[in-house]
Amino acid sequence: MTAEALPRRAVRTGDAVRAARIGGLASIAIFVAARLARVHGPEGFVVAGPPWTHPGSLRLYREGYDGQFVYRLALDPFTRRVTEHGITLDVPAYRQQRIATALMAHAVAWLPGISTALALILVNALALAVAVFAGTRIAADAGRHPGWGLVLAAPACMPISLGRDLTEPVAWAAILVALVLVRRRHWLAAALSLTVAVLARETSLVVVAGLGVGAIWDAVRGRRREWSPAWLLIPVAVEAAWQGWLHSVWGVLPARTGQSNNASGVPVVGVLRSVFETGADQPALDVVYILERLAILALIVSAAWMLWRRRSAVSAGEGASWLFATLLALSLRDWSIDVGFLRATYEAWGLSVLVLVYTRAWQARYLLAGAGATTIAIALMYIVRV
Repeated sequence: MTAEALPRRAVRTGDAVRAARIGGLASIAIFVAARLARVHGPEGFVVAGPPWTHPGSLRLYREGYDGQFVYRLALDPFTRRVTEHGITLDVPAYRQQRIATALMAHAVAWLPGISTALALILVNALALAVAVFAGTRIAADAGRHPGWGLVLAAPACMPISLGRDLTEPVAWAAILVALVLVRRRHWLAAALSLTVAVLARETSLVVVAGLGVGAIWDAVRGRRREWSPAWLLIPVAVEAAWQGWLHSVWGVLPARTGQSNNASGVPVVGVLRSVFETGADQPALDVVYILERLAILALIVSAAWMLWRRRSAVSAGEGASWLFATLLALSLRDWSIDVGFLRATYEAWGLSVLVLVYTRAWQARYLLAGAGATTIAIALMYIVRV
């Protein structure tokens, strides 16, 4: 069938999807190019520093960050040594549980002329490209302009994660692909995509749990009675096996170490106390962090209101995923600097945007615009900042 024979609205939607995707891919390329110029090459994305990365291994910054551990695992994904290649894993089991990004980069680095540092950039940039394709598809399916799918594809932490070789791009891209597949009832493919997400970042289990609860809810309500959602046990089983293997290697369960154990004794209280917290090394950053925290809360509260008022067309599984992600975000001890709390709450951010994408209320458009503007501002900030 030719384009002329298609309904006019379908042609316009197809053109809008293509335009949004081209804009999204161009934005990724511009950010990567600008970041490369700022940090003087692929090794700068690692943001390595003492005491974990030793002199002579990489170009060092005054303070290193988590990307140095992803880089170390990309060199040897199944290492059993705490120190190797001049880099020491601070919490080995915790770092190694997030293996998917490092494993992909390790494979890409086998290609001629591709260093491990460059491979990590390529993997994360490609992951965000996949998120752009999935996000614009979701927005179009929801009856929204596909451009809003770019807001869904890029939660506020993504410029930081892409610019510092972190694990969120792969996890989020896999989640969005899974959401597209679940809407089309392709449960096995969705489960495999979620397996990648969980191995990239274990907190992706909130989406697995949410979709599982949604499937049970639909069955109880008599909407759908099928066994296909049982495929969601695959990511759970794979993650359990991976956690068990890491326990046998390091003698500790990864889920009980590192930031995974950063839960507050009194949920919500610690987070609310930290919303207006100051103490950054630069006064201007205090203002930035406060605005970022308020942006997260605004998205969460808005999504909660739309769900409560039944104004959003998200599925029961997507709604449950949002709830679990929000509970996880609000259970942290505090929201400190943005490289920490934007990453720790990114599922709540992204799934709140999903709720708004499926909302027809006029307020949703302004909330989505605010979320997109926040991501753009953070991208600009992290082109300048290391």
